[in-house]
Amino acid sequence: MPLLILAGGGYARPRIEHIETISSADISRFGRLGVIASFQPLHAYPDEDTLNVWVRNVGPERETRAFAWRSVASGGGRLAFGSDWPVVTLNPWAGLQNAVTRQDVQGLPPGGWVPEQRLRMAEAIEAYTLGAAIAGRREKTEGSIEPGKLADLVIVSQNLFEIDPHAVARTAVLLTMVGGKTVYQASRWARRGAAQAEATR
Repeated sequence: MPLLILAGGGYARPRIEHIETISSADISRFGRLGVIASFQPLHAYPDEDTLNVWVRNVGPERETRAFAWRSVASGGGRLAFGSDWPVVTLNPWAGLQNAVTRQDVQGLPPGGWVPEQRLRMAEAIEAYTLGAAIAGRREKTEGSIEPGKLADLVIVSQNLFEIDPHAVARTAVLLTMVGGKTVYQASRWARRGAAQAEATR
């Protein structure tokens, strides 16, 4: 991986932000050169603006490489996902759903928009978590649940690996921990904990 040495002795990791469409020759260069590919999955949401305005402007040939998550990852590139808030919501669930379906909330277009670029759920979650941490040079302390790392985590309302991928956007956070400390509990989670505590008395 090429490194840019900073004055303070650290280093920066090369990253290209807001990738929408790239030349076919450049896809393999992300992995080969160690350049992080930073995408915002909701920018690829296939609504009227994307399918009628964006596609018209880039043309049919470049559309085939629209938001080429799968191609970059298959070529060894590191994906880093984010929201681009306040342009789109901070809530990651809609972006995660789009990363695995490439469809709108009505399930359109049939089969997904440029469906060969969809990701598997584990890949999309990794891009939002460990991938983003690596992009920020924080993977030693964040981005995954491992001994020695900060316990930054959430408990969610449904198993993302088992549900219909079109239901991902309906996910709710039940509990949030930052650095091992609980900073948020949904009321139903708090009630559940209280009930369990009462039952063990």
